Amino acid sequence: MIDREYLINIMDEWDTLNSHHRTITNTLYVIEDLDLSSDGTYLFDSWQQVKDIEKYTGLDIDTVLDEWVFNDEYTTCATCGALISLHPQYEGDTTSYWMHEFEGPICSECTHDTPEEYIEGLVNNYEDCNTILNLEDCGFKPCHCQNDVCEFWAGLRNRKQDEPKAILEHAILDNPDFDYVFEMSYSGMFDTIFTLYHRIKNYDMYDL
Repeated sequence: MIDREYLINIMDEWDTLNSHHRTITNTLYVIEDLDLSSDGTYLFDSWQQVKDIEKYTGLDIDTVLDEWVFNDEYTTCATCGALISLHPQYEGDTTSYWMHEFEGPICSECTHDTPEEYIEGLVNNYEDCNTILNLEDCGFKPCHCQNDVCEFWAGLRNRKQDEPKAILEHAILDNPDFDYVFEMSYSGMFDTIFTLYHRIKNYDMYDL
């Protein structure tokens, strides 16, 4: 947050007060234009905004604000306002949010609160996959259409290019009474590992 020791001072003359007021006004003008997550992290659009605050205050940005990031790397959840990382944090990591068609990004915690809407967008969809939920908690099981775990690869390391579209079409043809969802278990620079799950159509996960 803004450094209180800097903002609260005893002024000894009007010129100093006026100058200080302009500094505070200009700084707050920049800060109020920023997005703010529920945990108090400010999201900047550009380095120019950082430089403007440092110019107005004469202080390093880390002195003025406790927590700040850039919005090309982070965003906020449309439901709860939590800070969301837009990119995996390490080799093999997967994303922990999804994009709602109308609301925008939804964090993993909110997704766990209302999982069916998220799953609805994944069912029989070879262009998207689960990276958030434990599918077995939602009634899904590995479909065993290829092997015990129904695991597929795409990438350079193993020279394999399993095609999700063909895999899904084959599974639906063999077992049309089920809905299917892909899960991404690993995503690296050169390889992606994904698994196909299924559950009986018209399954109600709340009717347990």
